[in-house]
Order: sequence, then C-alpha cells, then structure tokens
Amino acid sequence: MEIKVLAPAKINLTLDVTGKRPDGYHNI
Repeated sequence: MEIKVLAPAKINLTLDVTGKRPDGYHNI
C-alpha cells in the first residue's frame, strides 16, 4: 500500500526538479 502511495509522489517530485522547462511543462 505505502509503495503505491509514495511512488507517484516521488516520480512527480523528480519530474518537477529535473524536467521543468521555462514554459512550465515537463520534459518526458
């Protein structure tokens, strides 16, 4: 259960830190 809850948040945090472009969209 905890993994299912934490994994999406961790992915979103990583995208927010490493994939943020100046226009606010994520590079995937």
